[in-house]
Parts: sequence; structure tokens; C-alpha cells
Amino acid sequence: MSVTAPDGSAVEMKNAHKGELRSVFDFKPEKPGTYRVAMLMDGVMGFYKDANGQPKRLRGTAQEILKQIPADAKDVRIIENARRMETFVSVGKPSALGVTGKGLELKPVTHPNDLVSTEEASFAFLLDGKPAAGLEVELVADGIRYRDGVNAQQFKTDANGVLKLKFPRAGLFWLSAGTKDNKTTVAEAKERNLGYVATLEVLP
Repeated sequence: MSVTAPDGSAVEMKNAHKGELRSVFDFKPEKPGTYRVAMLMDGVMGFYKDANGQPKRLRGTAQEILKQIPADAKDVRIIENARRMETFVSVGKPSALGVTGKGLELKPVTHPNDLVSTEEASFAFLLDGKPAAGLEVELVADGIRYRDGVNAQQFKTDANGVLKLKFPRAGLFWLSAGTKDNKTTVAEAKERNLGYVATLEVLP
């Protein structure tokens, strides 16, 4: 978990508590502009079937996983995961948001703290710093508990990796996207799973 200030510096998190079901922390936004609160989930997973055909799953580094896989294992797969979850907090006037050029990222065209239900919003998705064309994106409104279905909306980015949409109403929304490729940074992995999630607040 990390909090990035408008000037790109790291913000100290205080009173952090990790519970069984959720974790909480505080941070003090002392400078005007937009703060990015992000959780990065990068790692490696191993999959195989044992001598009896039972599927097994392992976590750790690629080297640790390979040491635990028995010699008679079948269908061995090492997969690299790169996932990012974000939300945004602005103090005063929202400021521009940078990107890292790594993994699947959101580069806002419409600022995520300037969303209103009566106007179209635009978001650019990047994959390793380049436009993520044809990326499947899902939008889910809050209040799932109080309706019969998830009612997710499905979208695809255009050739420039840009998604344009109009939110159906005001409220909180879950915006998610995912893809796979073979551009791994771990030599033992042949596949990379990438994911992005943002929690967005939309005003009337």
C-alpha cells in the first residue's frame, strides 16, 4: 500500500491496522492537489498437477516455487501477476496524475475527482506505458446488496486505449480491467496476468 502526494513524493501512513477482513490507515494530505492511494499486488504463482492428478497451487518467488514442485509433476505453469488497485483524494483543485510506465495503468483524461453523472468521462489505459487498445473494462455501481444482480456494464477501449463513458447515476463505482500477455519480467514465467481496479466517486 502506498500514498503518493501531488508532487510525486511518498506520504507517510499512520495508525495502520491489519484486520482479518480489512485493513485501515490514516494519512494527512498537507499539500493541495491530488493524492493517489494505491495497492500493488505483484508476485509469482505456480500451478501443477501431482502424481494423482490433483491440482496444486504455490506462492512465492519463481525459485522457491520450482524447488517445491515434485519431479513427477505435470502441467507445470509459472505465472507472473501484476495488479494495481487505486483511489484518488484531492485537496482543493485536483492536479495532474503521472504514470509509472509499468503494468496496466489508468491515465485520466477526465480527472477522477471531477466526475459527474451528467457529463461524459474519458479514461486512457496504458500497458507498460503504451495505449492498451481493445482492453475490456467493467463498471459496477455500488449498492449491489440492494438489487437482484451485479448489473455490470462492459466496455472496450479504442485504438488509442481510451474509454469514453457516461455514468448511469451519481454514487460510488468500481472500474476494473484485466489482460494477459507473455511480456514477463521473471525468466521462469511464460505468462503475465495484469489487472487494474479504481474506486471512483461520481457526483450528481
